[in-house]
Amino acid sequence: MDFYLPEPRQLIQVTQSLHQPAAREREVRALVDGMRSIPQARGLILADANLSAIEVDGSAVEIRSLAEWLLENS
Repeated sequence: MDFYLPEPRQLIQVTQSLHQPAAREREVRALVDGMRSIPQARGLILADANLSAIEVDGSAVEIRSLAEWLLENS
């Protein structure tokens, strides 16, 4: 896990791209481990593009463009 925002209970992974299966698996695995350690935490992957959310162990992991996320949260 790259970042944890305690107030919204959000775990964040940052990667350049999720187009390679190995990168996608690595980023998702790190979030799943974190979500198991921090109950009710939400998962977010920041990458080069918005993609559909994925379901992991019954929880949705959002995949957002880093640029858009930064603009919305600045």
